[in-house]
Amino acid sequence: MLLLLVACTAEPPTDIVDLFSRLDRRRQLSAEDLGWLEGWLDSYHRQTTLHCDSTWRVSGRDGLRFPGPAEEVLTASSVADLAILPDGRQALVYNDTTPGRLLSVARDDPARFWRQGLVGYGGLGLAIDSGRGFEEVPLDLHLDQLQEAVDPDLGVRPDGTLRLTWFGVPVDAMNPQAHGPLASRKPHRIYRTVAPTVSDFPTPAVAIASTAGSTGGTDPTILDLDDGGELLLMGPLDHTAVGWRSDDGRSWPTDEAPSVDTRLSAATPDAVRDPAGGYRLYFMQNGQPGVFKVAFSRDGVTWTGTREVFRDLDAFNVSAAVDRDGTWWLVFNRSDAACLAKWRVRRIRPGESGAGAPPSPPLGAPAGPPGVQRGEAPRPPLHSTPSPEGR
Repeated sequence: MLLLLVACTAEPPTDIVDLFSRLDRRRQLSAEDLGWLEGWLDSYHRQTTLHCDSTWRVSGRDGLRFPGPAEEVLTASSVADLAILPDGRQALVYNDTTPGRLLSVARDDPARFWRQGLVGYGGLGLAIDSGRGFEEVPLDLHLDQLQEAVDPDLGVRPDGTLRLTWFGVPVDAMNPQAHGPLASRKPHRIYRTVAPTVSDFPTPAVAIASTAGSTGGTDPTILDLDDGGELLLMGPLDHTAVGWRSDDGRSWPTDEAPSVDTRLSAATPDAVRDPAGGYRLYFMQNGQPGVFKVAFSRDGVTWTGTREVFRDLDAFNVSAAVDRDGTWWLVFNRSDAACLAKWRVRRIRPGESGAGAPPSPPLGAPAGPPGVQRGEAPRPPLHSTPSPEGR
């Protein structure tokens, strides 16, 4: 009876970040905490569209235009990055935004939070196309600290090993007033890890701890340079994509300012080695979702020859890769109409107002666990930072 009384009178979390802090300390959530989490997530899904992002794929022979048709390959996946594995299969890493996933993991397999960075936007997912379409496969990051892992970049290094890079936000750096990684406290940490296999990575190290620009940046991509070095780019940082260089991929100027300015107004950049020589940078024109471009470089520092490769005003975020047959592939996000209708939300494009959008529920308290009055619950997170098209 005493234990039951203690459980029923536990102090409620002050916000969703406090809830994740409890998870980080205790490695699990109580039944009462699960009730708070369920209420917050329901409110969150009615105020943002990230969980309605789906991933599409389209091909082109030269990577300079992608005539289509495009095909949908994954649902509830955002900011996907495409890589061609050494055996020729296509692999996608992405923000796993499946509604209900955080709650089910918290109930049934809380250790998975440390395997995939499953807080906030949902953590990282991995899917591989073995000829039957993309299928989700297990991923283990072996995190030693709970974090919100987002915006992954998967690369195949010249020696055939796999490199995974992402923007990771430790729980104590999350912003309870703006539930999104871009609004987190600086420095913004970019994690890097390398493994011989695609799904089991050793505990990552921080490559870059960025304080650059007004936000610190997001959306990392790493380019393997001809001289054996690596170039890590993020963009845009206020206006342009910028980068840091490592001579060997292991030693990075972690706390230093970026040394490369691409002078490209590039959002969600993705750097690719060109089989014909040199490098390409595919990106979404900042502030113009649906306008995808490519620029070219011989050294990774100076980028020229920018041209448009794809235009679809319903598309946002972009990644590219070239397979062993020389076919170029472009992947991007669209918002799933059925998901938007289910949650009664509408994606707001740059330059639009919210007029005409279905009304969001009030930001008042979510439903708490049984026996707790609704008015006692703390406030849910505010509307998330604008995503990919302005994130």
